[in-house]
Amino acid sequence: MEPLNFEVRRLSLDLKGLAGLDEDVKLLITIPSVGYYTALLVKAEIGDVNHSRAAITCAAMLGLSHQSIVA
Repeated sequence: MEPLNFEVRRLSLDLKGLAGLDEDVKLLITIPSVGYYTALLVKAEIGDVNHSRAAITCAAMLGLSHQSIVA
């Protein structure tokens, strides 16, 4: 188990380092209870928030009308 635990810790540090390089992820981390892993997951799921498709996806995930996000 120790080799696997080591690998998990190493990958976790790699992900944390990647999170620190992305402005969107750094902004998401400022939300209470959102850590680097969740922020990376949200960023990967939504993608570039400057595209209207991403805004529609985000609105749908939040249960909002996409017009309230795009407008």
